[in-house]
Amino acid sequence: MKLLLHIGTKKTGTTSIQHFLKQNREKLLENKIYIPQSPMVAKGNHRWVAVFAYNASRIDDLIIGQQFKNNQERSEKIRKRKDQFLSECQEAKATCNTMILSSEQFHSRLQSQEEIQRLYSTLNPIFEEIEIILYIRDPLKMAVSSLSTTIKAGGIDSTLNTPSSQDLEGNHYKTINQWEKNFPEAKITVRRFEKSRLIDGDIVSDFCSQIAANFQKNDYTFFKPTNATLSLTGMALLRRLNFKFPRFTDNKPNPIRKTIVEFVEKNTDDGSEFLPCEEEFKLYEDYFAEPNEKVRSRYFPEERYLFESQTKLATDKINLENIKIKPEIYEQVIENLWENKRRLELKLKSIKSK
Repeated sequence: MKLLLHIGTKKTGTTSIQHFLKQNREKLLENKIYIPQSPMVAKGNHRWVAVFAYNASRIDDLIIGQQFKNNQERSEKIRKRKDQFLSECQEAKATCNTMILSSEQFHSRLQSQEEIQRLYSTLNPIFEEIEIILYIRDPLKMAVSSLSTTIKAGGIDSTLNTPSSQDLEGNHYKTINQWEKNFPEAKITVRRFEKSRLIDGDIVSDFCSQIAANFQKNDYTFFKPTNATLSLTGMALLRRLNFKFPRFTDNKPNPIRKTIVEFVEKNTDDGSEFLPCEEEFKLYEDYFAEPNEKVRSRYFPEERYLFESQTKLATDKINLENIKIKPEIYEQVIENLWENKRRLELKLKSIKSK
């Protein structure tokens, strides 16, 4: 059985791809393409497979959410889930010729050579062939999108990160070398996350073209893109709300966060954009010039540049602390939260009365 290992990178439509794979699982199965369920979270992210390779000291939001009592319980529960996954793989071999694993955490979390080798040691004995699929994005555009994601996750950053702090996400040449070194027999397919370079201008259609040569779009169900970048207004508003409503309280997920993020996404799409200024553009262009050129010359030698240039720039550097929010938007937030609280109380009252 062949493995297609989709490792991201972040902010390249991975959530949309995973949602598609999860919702079309049965149809893909008819074509002998298997999407495992045991390591899946949320809309289809195979994050648990990345967790299998974590160093014991690594802690992230998924680990925190499990509320492990101690390291021993953590190890035991991860081992059990890994055993479930390995069993699922063996069963899939009987009927399928391809398996797909998709998680941006393969790239963003597994940064040490030891962790990537541990993933290789888990997967290599199972599959006859492994192909790594990597989508890359212009580092500056990725930085803007990452700022939006950070704020959605409860962050309070107010400006773009410096290029050096984006080296993990933006140095694609380093990423390719790292995975080549630790998955020596694997084929690495590199695709660019730019609408003009995606098949049908769509990330899901483009991904599907990589997994099946005879892919027929009409045979599957497609969905609207998910996890889109917030508007400038949305970033500024949600950042301020994050001070009052953090993602975690007492090391437990804050239940009100989902309502707040959904409200901001739906009610602040006013066309405003967080744009880099000319200074930020030049800093990113200079910092990533060498690795970008190495990737271009190796994978896209027929083209002059690796990525399309950033054409829209802000006059001055944007700081979210200085963005003004209309009073009526705050009124809508209060109404939304109050209504949500009322619905929750009615639901609890109904449950108690039964």
